[in-house]
Amino acid sequence: MTEFEIFLHLCSISAFTVLLCLKLDSIYDLDWFNVFLPLFVVDLLQANFCFILLIRQFLLVLDTVKTNWSITRTAVKKQANFLAVGFLAGTNNPKLPTTNNNN
Repeated sequence: MTEFEIFLHLCSISAFTVLLCLKLDSIYDLDWFNVFLPLFVVDLLQANFCFILLIRQFLLVLDTVKTNWSITRTAVKKQANFLAVGFLAGTNNPKLPTTNNNN
């Protein structure tokens, strides 16, 4: 990661921490998606940087292992964030279909 990407991640973690403290102390009423929003935004920016790098590497025919690893890491991190938001909001309990045996 470059210095700019590290700076973006530090800013997003700082904003996330402030929003989390405001939510947990009931100072400001936020839903969990808004608390995790800085992490989502920095993941989208990271994915954008990886996509630009991928295009440049394909144009220059360079090694794409580093780019593929960055894209995979960003995708897994994004999925973990969405699962965390779903868990904290209580919306990750899917309703399973039930069978009604009226025999």
